[in-house]
Amino acid sequence: LKADCIIANHDLVLSDLALGGGVILPDPADSIYIFDEAHQLPGKSLSHFSFQLRLGSTIKWLEQFATILGRLQQEVPQPNRFAGMLEEAATLALQLRTCIADQLPLLRPYADKAESGSADGATLQYVFMRGEVPQELRELFDTISVDCAALAARLAKVNDILKASLEDDNGEVERALAEQWFPLFGSAQLRVEAAAYCCLHLSRADDAGTVPQARWLTFREFGNEMEITAFTSPVLAAGSLQDHLWQSCFAAVLTSATLTTLGSFDFLRKRCGLPESSHYRSIQSPFSHQQAATLQLPRKGFDPSNSVAHTQAITEILPGLLANEKGALVLFSSRRQLNEVLQGVPPDFRVQIMGQDDYPKQELLRLHKAAIDGGGNSIIFGLASLAEGIDLPGEYCTHVVIAKIPFPVPNDPVDATLGEWVKGQGGNPFQEISVPEACLRLIQASGRLLRHENDTGTVTILDERLLTKSYGRAIIDSLPPYQRRVL
Repeated sequence: LKADCIIANHDLVLSDLALGGGVILPDPADSIYIFDEAHQLPGKSLSHFSFQLRLGSTIKWLEQFATILGRLQQEVPQPNRFAGMLEEAATLALQLRTCIADQLPLLRPYADKAESGSADGATLQYVFMRGEVPQELRELFDTISVDCAALAARLAKVNDILKASLEDDNGEVERALAEQWFPLFGSAQLRVEAAAYCCLHLSRADDAGTVPQARWLTFREFGNEMEITAFTSPVLAAGSLQDHLWQSCFAAVLTSATLTTLGSFDFLRKRCGLPESSHYRSIQSPFSHQQAATLQLPRKGFDPSNSVAHTQAITEILPGLLANEKGALVLFSSRRQLNEVLQGVPPDFRVQIMGQDDYPKQELLRLHKAAIDGGGNSIIFGLASLAEGIDLPGEYCTHVVIAKIPFPVPNDPVDATLGEWVKGQGGNPFQEISVPEACLRLIQASGRLLRHENDTGTVTILDERLLTKSYGRAIIDSLPPYQRRVL
């Protein structure tokens, strides 16, 4: 027997599935997928099956594209059927541009009802509750979707002719022109199709009883202009993965150090929509966590609900906490708190610290290791992207400090829509979504400590809620069985 082994990241696999499967990679029916770090699969799947449309940027692009089409017509011998198709495409592009521009006044009033959607407050965000778009706006997006579909269909025909001309010297377009134009029209077609899909999802109402789509608008000022962006996304990856992967692939294996939350595979099963016939197995870790590491927790004085006091408490404890460590990693849930702590610690301690924003990720890790290899001390201050996927064995990291329980961002439109739906079904969004999600993130973050079987060290979580709240005990028990110490 022979088999091809193709190594690809999640994004490439999901891109192929979003295109229907078997376009970039082999057909799913002929494939056995092995997903490492499979806890990332639901989140990445959501991004690949979501759409956004920047309305202002699209208006400008359509104007430019119509102008380009006019110039290209002059390069085609007249009369010519292809030149006529370019003229039709230009007309449809300008028609779509006018359609979007005419609809913008109906969207601008939602900026007055929007809330802050970014850390700097520059982006405002309006989330449609339970994903329900008002009828007036649904009709608006339906109109745009129809015009997008018309332009996309014309561009598809143009691309068919260009592709045929690349393969045949006697095609309707000279081969040299076809080679030059094919990438332009291909990218244009993809852009317009994505806009059509986005508006289509915004114009439709979800079926009763089904998990809704998240739908929202963002508003951001650029000079004297406001950019309005429309978004739509599934809130659970289950449906997309069922339709595009589980029902069509020959087989699949999912592996990760964090597939269980709160001692169960239920969270993974629901998020991924895994088939009833799936088999689950938890394999014991090769690490002796009890002997290798200690988990430290504060009993009081570290309550994140008081952000000012919590930041001050972290600032005061860190120098002593990390005084004897060669290498350490301090993980924050917000950039603001990271910067405030960095500015608040004593200067002689601050010189040991490198912040995530100071260097590209790989350069940051290289400099950290070089400092320790040279006999010095080094501390990395990082955010969520450093909580997984980095390898700092031995002295490179003997202490991981986690500022607080990494609950999902409360104003995230996808989580907010899912939470409203869960609440409407009689569930508890905090217990069913926020706690399991935070649990997964904590396991990943604490996993930066023990990378080799002979590694040792400490994990400190500076959040008293782990000891004072009812859910805290469940989260602690889901972590590896470290020794435990109360600060």
